[in-house]
Amino acid sequence: LYAIGIVAATFHFSSGLWGFCISWGILIGRRAQTNAGYVFALLGLVLTIMGLSTVVEFSLHPVGVEATEPG
Repeated sequence: LYAIGIVAATFHFSSGLWGFCISWGILIGRRAQTNAGYVFALLGLVLTIMGLSTVVEFSLHPVGVEATEPG
């Protein structure tokens, strides 16, 4: 479930940045939009890999929580 959320969030973030650059006139030409699409897709892929590796690391090596004494 976490993995689906990470993939969805990183896709939404990277495609949102691409759409922002187009709608605000930062990327005007078709070639610039295509090249930026590759850059933002790579950004989304890198963020997805980082997020999924974090989930895998926490699932393989859970953090132990020890009880503390009150006071």
